[in-house]
Amino acid sequence: SIAADAEIDRKLASLFDQARETPPVAVEIRTIGGSVDFVDRMLPGIVVMFLLFAVTLGAQTLVEERRTGTLERLMTTRLGVNQLFAGKFLASLARATLQALILLSLGFAILRVAGPWVFVQIMIFILFVAAAVSAVGLVIGAVARTRDQAAWFAVFFTMFMTIFGGTFFDVGDTGPLAVLSKITLNRYAIDAMVAILGEEEGILQQGLGMAVLGGVAVVGLVAARFAFKTTEGGR
Repeated sequence: SIAADAEIDRKLASLFDQARETPPVAVEIRTIGGSVDFVDRMLPGIVVMFLLFAVTLGAQTLVEERRTGTLERLMTTRLGVNQLFAGKFLASLARATLQALILLSLGFAILRVAGPWVFVQIMIFILFVAAAVSAVGLVIGAVARTRDQAAWFAVFFTMFMTIFGGTFFDVGDTGPLAVLSKITLNRYAIDAMVAILGEEEGILQQGLGMAVLGGVAVVGLVAARFAFKTTEGGR
């Protein structure tokens, strides 16, 4: 009986050694819909979403100032239409950039996601994002005739960009959602920021994202200036 017990112990020990060397079961961790580092995608997604909300504020403000005659009264000063229009764009750009600066400062300080140089690169890229969303806000404000119209246009734009742009999850490179995401600002903005934040690439490698966002800003500004009116009567 003692010999049998010893044989059993030896056999079990041999099996345990075998299992440790070549485990019959392995655990593989996969993150579905994004990178393993969740913060690297969540932080840019939140920042871009907040910048899109600035579209609503900018569009509504422009419509309200036209309705109350504020824009018309400004035209009695030395300001020209182009100067007034440029001022509206720069004010929106500054407001959006300041929002991003506050959010990113808190994120970097509390979460410690990256170093100072990454922060600087992100803020440089944010200028392109802020310019694009500010231009879109001016387009909506220029074509909307009521405050409610401006709000609904801006909300639809924001929700479409947020939902289909892969704001909080990676939509990948294939499939209907991936194709649809390529017509959103979020796809280019967030993918570039994720790459910079993860230190996979620098600001110099984000040529596509900057070109798309810069193109949207230029086209949006031209369209908004063409539709820009200082009075409800259309002047």
